[in-house]
Amino acid sequence: NYHTRLLADAVRTLGVEMVKYPPKFTTRALLHVLVQLPYYFSNVLIFCAEACGIVVFRGLQYKARELFKDEPEALARIDSLFDQIMVDEVGHLRWVHSQMGQIRLSITRTILPWIARAFLRDLPDVCRLLGREEILRQVDEVVRTGVVEIGDGRVHPIDVLTGQASASDEEVAELMAFKAVA
Repeated sequence: NYHTRLLADAVRTLGVEMVKYPPKFTTRALLHVLVQLPYYFSNVLIFCAEACGIVVFRGLQYKARELFKDEPEALARIDSLFDQIMVDEVGHLRWVHSQMGQIRLSITRTILPWIARAFLRDLPDVCRLLGREEILRQVDEVVRTGVVEIGDGRVHPIDVLTGQASASDEEVAELMAFKAVA
């Protein structure tokens, strides 16, 4: 898949070949359900997965910046690849969002934390690197504020999740204070 290729390219920048493993049970089950459901149900799950992806990829990008700050060439390449992933994730999120009404967005708000927990069960290495509780806190912030911070001070409103026009300045500032836990 596209994200796996970009992540493999990022790791290759460091002179390491990424080992790919088959998806774990939760991911396989979710994918199976997604292809079986009508779009008006599957879009709810896709929206949740894309929101989780934004939180995780943003955290990985920040961690890469921290770890490779003394290697500007490698970091520039890695940063560029993560920027491509973020454009893709946000594009998917907005497209799915445009297909959903208030009822499905309300359902999304309710199940997003559950989906995130299931999603993270298949990503133990990411949880060790970024901190499982920190990732879940960020997902809860997305649900609570309706805004996801997508990097370098850029925010993306998911305003209809909360029914607000946008998050307050304090809420946006809190979202932008993402600190990955090593």
